[in-house]
Amino acid sequence: MYEAIFPATVLNKIVPVAILDRLLFTITAIGIAFVINALIKRGLLVFIRGINRNGTIPPNYIKKGNTFHSILTSFLDIFTILVTVLVILSNWQVDISPLLASAGIIGLAASLGSQTLIKDFMAGLFIVSENQFNVGDRVTIDKYTGKVVQMTLRLTILKDDEGNLIYIPNSQLKSVIRHPKQESLQATAVMVEKERKKRQ
Repeated sequence: MYEAIFPATVLNKIVPVAILDRLLFTITAIGIAFVINALIKRGLLVFIRGINRNGTIPPNYIKKGNTFHSILTSFLDIFTILVTVLVILSNWQVDISPLLASAGIIGLAASLGSQTLIKDFMAGLFIVSENQFNVGDRVTIDKYTGKVVQMTLRLTILKDDEGNLIYIPNSQLKSVIRHPKQESLQATAVMVEKERKKRQ
């Protein structure tokens, strides 16, 4: 591939063409993965916004859609990285069969060593399936109160009235207070006013 694009260069004499081929493939694979990842994310966002083009979808369903979008994009990032790494390793003639075959054993070992992470994932699934809260809601979790700005299967991110971001693992959400919509609007107005004063 490289030799066809860049024939007879000084670099060819220093580095073997096979290595240059693999380097070019690696760069191309990363670029393609990045573009596909971005296009899928954009497509999901357009789809979620498009289904409410006429404004007929209830606000709580819109929030739920935003929550699913946040979770799906985080999952998509992990999946894209894993697939890209496997493709690149295969191109560098690394036998990935043992990696795939041992995935079960590695997964078992990882599960024993990362039970907290699994608890976070399970708690995240229950939060979404039970509609406990969504992105955009104002909630109180333990001693923290703020607006939910992002959710993944592992953690929930709040933004308090001072603009601070609070990262809370989902498995630590013991009790949650979901505030009324009117209170959320008032808190948002206060936050916007504080940010405006900071810029002055």
